[in-house]
Amino acid sequence: MAFEHLVKAVEDGGLDHYDVPGLLKFITDFERVQNLAELVHQRVVADCDRRQVADQLNARNTRTLLAGLLRISEREAGRRVRAATAVGDRVNLQGALIGATRPALAAAQRAGEVNPEQVAIIERALDQVDRPGYDPAEIAAAEQTLTGYAADFGPRDLRRIAAKLVEVLDPDGTLPAEELAQDRRHLYLTANRDGTYTLTGRLTGCVGAALQAVLSPLAKPHIPVDDDGTPVTGDGPRDPRTGGQRLHDALDDACARLLRAVGYRLRVAHRPPSS
Repeated sequence: MAFEHLVKAVEDGGLDHYDVPGLLKFITDFERVQNLAELVHQRVVADCDRRQVADQLNARNTRTLLAGLLRISEREAGRRVRAATAVGDRVNLQGALIGATRPALAAAQRAGEVNPEQVAIIERALDQVDRPGYDPAEIAAAEQTLTGYAADFGPRDLRRIAAKLVEVLDPDGTLPAEELAQDRRHLYLTANRDGTYTLTGRLTGCVGAALQAVLSPLAKPHIPVDDDGTPVTGDGPRDPRTGGQRLHDALDDACARLLRAVGYRLRVAHRPPSS
């Protein structure tokens, strides 16, 4: 491979003929190549999600899959997944490309002008304010501003600039917390091409607590029982489902109970009067 030839050339003293300006140019050019390598990581993440590889291997999600497969921390795996979501190409339900969530940042990365650490800083900062209740035009302008600063500032200074920009955009200081939570509430249920659905959103404290109270008892691991109903103890079989799968099944159970209850009430409401 070409990269392996480069490694061998460098190890064999290939940098010795450079003067200082030439060596510095090699360093910056090679850094650009490393920045471009992130595009490969993003495609890997997108393909794993599209093919539902984590589900096939009984992994909790793509982040967990990558952490185990590549022997990296879940934090690093999560960074790659978040970056792919923010600056990777997206595909709509018809299979057409619709561009990245952060187009300015994506363009800078494709040019090799921003490194993975800078992408993570900008993505996390914008994620704090890119929600219902904020002006999309201001978010786009903030993305352009931070991407421009990334060309001149390292992670430490860029993080400070991003924090100040978030302070300007975030209305937490002027809106009461309860009003802000109401303003940011949202829930999306998106149909996928394979017949599954993707659920995303932000719940208010009351709705979140109520949903947790409903689902938590239903999401407990199943405990095997004997024919007489006695729980089996010891080293017997355990519930093979992951925590996420149990929560999904708990929602399924809750919906089924609700539909049965609503169906019963409708039947009662439409029951003809007795003669």
